[in-house]
Amino acid sequence: MFESRTISPADPDRPGYPDRLLFISQPESRLRTVFEAADPNVIKEFVDDYFIKDHLGNVRMVLTDEVKQDIYPAATLEGDINTDGSPNAAFVEKQYYTIDPTKVVNSSEATGITTYTNKNGGTGATDPPVNPNPNSNVTANSEKLYKLKATATEGVTGLGITLKVMAGDKIDIWGKSYYFTNNTGGTSANSAIPIIDILTGLLGGPTGGTAAATHGGITASQLNGIGDVTSGISSLLTNQTTDAAGAPTVPKAYINYIFFDSLSRFAGSSSR
Repeated sequence: MFESRTISPADPDRPGYPDRLLFISQPESRLRTVFEAADPNVIKEFVDDYFIKDHLGNVRMVLTDEVKQDIYPAATLEGDINTDGSPNAAFVEKQYYTIDPTKVVNSSEATGITTYTNKNGGTGATDPPVNPNPNSNVTANSEKLYKLKATATEGVTGLGITLKVMAGDKIDIWGKSYYFTNNTGGTSANSAIPIIDILTGLLGGPTGGTAAATHGGITASQLNGIGDVTSGISSLLTNQTTDAAGAPTVPKAYINYIFFDSLSRFAGSSSR
């Protein structure tokens, strides 16, 4: 199938094209064209979309062998969280992560840490993966940090994000962290994080809007009332306590990730 498109008035974000090949149909599948992001008139590759049909021959599902990568904005925390435009990267980041502005501090408060650029991984200015945040200067070094300090009675949670995944998806989590002062109080000084705090961080939604209110999803309080959920997270925290006992001078701080199925039932967890 070929398609031609003319945009009037002209729109640089939606260029027109003549006789573009969209796909080649076959009885059981279609061969679909994928175009270069930088030039929508240049074919990047062909992918197969396979048709799953019912007993009447109606297509009920389409499965593709196309591999797609979504890179979320890095949580750089740069700029003003309430003002749009460069260099206010945090204004966009709050649409993805739970960000408490009171915990955002200047990197000058820390000493002895390596500088790094405002993107997801890599050490050089051009190393992939990139940071797709339009407000972020990805070649500049980070000037902000997210500072966490547990109180005497409870732990403190950091940034959180909720993602919907499907079978076969692969998730890469990249983060940088450091601790400034050794834990001098032994294992008992490592404060426990309440389960509701972890659930709130994961499901409370981005700072720019509550996830549960946006898509009608379950809330942290509702999950906290389900025994199968709390027991699974309790096991995660118990493993962390055991791990921390082997290095009592290191603060008990982790990147936690928890999986729920389509019915919001606990399906697994781990931490790094």
